Amino acid sequence: MNKLIKKVNQEVDNKKNDILKFLSEYVSYQSVNPTIDNRYSEKECQEWLFKEIKSWKCFSKYDIWEEEKNRPNILVKLGKNNAKNDLMYFGHTDVVPVEEATIDKWTMNPWGGEIKNKRLFGRGSCDMKAGNTAFLWAMKIISELGIEIKNNIYGSVVIAEESGEYNIGVNSIIKRGYNPAFTICAEPTDMEICNISPGAYFLKLIVNGKAIHTSQKYKCIFPRDSSPGIDAISKAIKYIEGFNKLDKKWYKQDNKMMPNGLQNLTPTLMKGGEYIVALPERCEIIFSGWHNPDNTITEIRSQLKKTVKEISDRDTWLRNNPPIIEMPPKELPVTVPPIKVSSNNKYCTQLFNSYKAIIGKKPKFGVFTAASDLSWLKLLNKIGILFGPGNLADGVHGIDESVSIQQVVDCCKVYAINIINCQDDKN
Repeated sequence: MNKLIKKVNQEVDNKKNDILKFLSEYVSYQSVNPTIDNRYSEKECQEWLFKEIKSWKCFSKYDIWEEEKNRPNILVKLGKNNAKNDLMYFGHTDVVPVEEATIDKWTMNPWGGEIKNKRLFGRGSCDMKAGNTAFLWAMKIISELGIEIKNNIYGSVVIAEESGEYNIGVNSIIKRGYNPAFTICAEPTDMEICNISPGAYFLKLIVNGKAIHTSQKYKCIFPRDSSPGIDAISKAIKYIEGFNKLDKKWYKQDNKMMPNGLQNLTPTLMKGGEYIVALPERCEIIFSGWHNPDNTITEIRSQLKKTVKEISDRDTWLRNNPPIIEMPPKELPVTVPPIKVSSNNKYCTQLFNSYKAIIGKKPKFGVFTAASDLSWLKLLNKIGILFGPGNLADGVHGIDESVSIQQVVDCCKVYAINIINCQDDKN
C-alpha cells in the first residue's frame, strides 16, 4: 500500500500542470444555469467536458444524456464488474451568474481561470469545478496506473444544481440505472469530511391589513378592528421580530451536531403595499430557513406555527385576522432533506484513512452549512458525504471566487487513494 501511495503521489505531482490547465479551461466555459439567467447554457461546457474525458480512453463506460433538452448530464465508469459496493464521486457543472454590476469589482477575469498567489480564480472555480476536476483526474490516474478495480467507481457531473432542479440533474443518474452503494459529493468543504448538513425550507406569510388614505393614519395610531385602516407592513414586521427572537432561542440550545446559530430563519423577500399614499392592504414575506438534522421538518413547522400564533394572539387585529401560512410556498415547493451519516460508516473510515495517508494527519469531520445535490439523492435512499477542495467563504456566489491550487492537488490524491481503499470490503 505504501508503494501505491507513493506511486499515486508522484503521478499526480507529475500531472499537476495538466490538471490545472484542464481546470482553467473548464472555468473559462460560462456554464451559468439557464434557469437563473436564460442568456446562458450548461451545454457547451458539458460537451467540452465529455469530449475531453472521452479522449483519455481510460474508462469502461462513457454516458451523456438529457432529461431536458440542451441540458446534458455526464457519467463515466471505472471498472467492469457487477459489484454491490460501487462508489460514486459527483458534482455539478452549472454556476451562478457574474452580475454585470459586480464585474468591475473582480480583481481577476471572472471567466479567465487565471492563477495568482497559488490560487486559481474564476466563477465556478471553487463551486465546484475544482472538485469535479480532482475526482475525474483521480479516476484517470488510477486507470492509467493499471490498478485493479473490483468495486466500480462512477464519476458524474450534472447540471441544474444551482436551481434545485434535481429531477433533470442529479436524480436522473439513478433513473438512468446507476446504483452506487455510497456517494461522495465534491462540493468545497475545505477538505473536511462533512457527514452532516442542515435541512433547508421556505416559509411564506401573507399578512392582511385595511387600505386607507395615508392622510387618515392619525385615526389608526392605536389600531383596532374598528380602525378605518390597518398597516399590513407594520403588522408583518412583528413576525420578523418574533422569528429573530426564535433564532436566538435556537442559538442557545445545546447542539453537538452543528454550529450554534445554523438553525435559523431569514426574511429574504418582502412585497407590500399597493399605492404610495395608502396604508398597505397586504404584505407578503418569504423566509429562508435551515434546521438541525435532529429536528424533522414536521417539528420545525410546528414550532413556527406556534410562534406565529403567539405573535398573533398579542395583537387585536392579528388575533382576529391571522396571517396565511404557506410552508412550503406555492412558488417555492422545495424542502431540502438534511444529511446525517455516522462517522463510523465504512466509507467514512475509508476516506478518513485515505486523507491520513496523503496529508499525514487526521482529517476533521465537519458540517457542510449549505444545501447540495446530496440531499436530493437522499430522497432516493442514496446516502453519502461531502468532501472537496475549496472553502465556501472563498468568493462562492460572490466576487473573486477562487480555489487553493494545493487543495486541488491534495484532493485529487486523496480521491485516488480512496478508490484503492474502497476496493477492500473489509476496510
